[in-house]
Amino acid sequence: MVHSVYDIPTAYLIAGLLYLVMPAAAWVFLAGQRSSAANWWCLGGGVFGVGILLVGMRDHVPAWVSYAVANGGLYLGNLMHVHALRTELGRVNRAFAGLALGLGVLALQEYFRLGLADAYLRFMWSLVVMASLFGWTAWLAWAVVVQEKSHSARWLSGVYAMASALMGLRLLRVLVGWAHPDAVASDIDSILTTVGGLLAAVIGSVAIMGLYLERAMRQNLQLAVAQEQREVSDVLRGQLTKMDRQRSMAEMSAALAHELSQPLTAARMDCFVAKTELASMTLAAPVLAESLNSLEKQIERASQILRGIRNFIKPQAVQMETVDLRAVVQSVMDLLPIPARCPEVSFEVRCTEALPLVKGDAVQLSQIVLNVFRNAMQARLPDQQMVIEVLIHRQGDRMQLCTQDNGPGLSPEALTTAGRQFFTTKPDGMGVGLVIARNIAKLHNGELTLDNGPSGGARVVLALPVTKLVA
Repeated sequence: MVHSVYDIPTAYLIAGLLYLVMPAAAWVFLAGQRSSAANWWCLGGGVFGVGILLVGMRDHVPAWVSYAVANGGLYLGNLMHVHALRTELGRVNRAFAGLALGLGVLALQEYFRLGLADAYLRFMWSLVVMASLFGWTAWLAWAVVVQEKSHSARWLSGVYAMASALMGLRLLRVLVGWAHPDAVASDIDSILTTVGGLLAAVIGSVAIMGLYLERAMRQNLQLAVAQEQREVSDVLRGQLTKMDRQRSMAEMSAALAHELSQPLTAARMDCFVAKTELASMTLAAPVLAESLNSLEKQIERASQILRGIRNFIKPQAVQMETVDLRAVVQSVMDLLPIPARCPEVSFEVRCTEALPLVKGDAVQLSQIVLNVFRNAMQARLPDQQMVIEVLIHRQGDRMQLCTQDNGPGLSPEALTTAGRQFFTTKPDGMGVGLVIARNIAKLHNGELTLDNGPSGGARVVLALPVTKLVA
């Protein structure tokens, strides 16, 4: 017998109150992080606490309340804890199956109590059930430890493993006759049971709060790392874009010299005519005016070429506006007049008369077209007459700019990895052109796809949303 200073019913009442208060406190504490699993756990703790309270009030309530209702609360509360942990682990839960299991276990216990009137079997059965449910909870909590490496889940598993062990120990002691088959008997086993209940109430609820706090900290850390990676990626992407533009400028230097030579030569001739007229003092006004107008046009043409080159080298802020894809293609061809430098390459541009406009940055879209044209030219075989066909048309709610060449096409490896950063089939390539082009297309809510056309050459399709009906 235990000294009266430790009153077993009072200990049950304290444990029951803790099981009511601690889950409620945890539920309030997790206000911003509640999940279905957290709700089930806190509700299960409250139901379990009601069961313990009724056990402690056994001398003051009817037997059906202190036995049937109390044990029902204990079993159902534990099953709710099991349901919560299974939800945390992403496992399939069958609420009706769990409820049926609880009712079946309770019905068998009531059969021992009322049908057989055997207090020994009833008590032993309750110990077996409680030890099993506590052990199940401990095992599931350990599965959370394995899955999430959570220290809080480790504590949760430990305290419920201890509770299961205490129930198993009491079962063995009753079997050998060293303990009374009564939950409120004044002996060391009842003390251990109530102390285990107190620890489970406190440590279990704190561990659940810790589990969600650890998860929130991990998520915040992952978000911070992802944000840092995005920032680094943005910086690298900007640097690669700048490098690609500068490389494009190196390739366009010959075209720049050719383009500027035409308006500058014409301007020089206009100046010569004007000087001749002035020197002869004839001052034929129509001839002089025509020469000056022509001179002004040629200077403006040279300025336009230089502005286009400057925008490519050092672009201004992105300016989203309505853009005509025909004008984009023409601007690239004007900037890089392929036939003038490479007679073996010719372009065929086809489009319908009235085309919808797209929304985008003309300079960035020009960079996509330039990359596609450049790749097609570089794929030309020796002594081959390269024909690059450009088709601009509408496909549903999207505008498509299709580029098809008659080169060797893309190999299976290139089709799989083309557009992946730093992948290139060129000896002097950087492997960033298509990456940048695809990023620009994505920025415009579009996409850039690569495949081989029916004739075997490479085909690149830029698809962009339609923003205005008529160009």
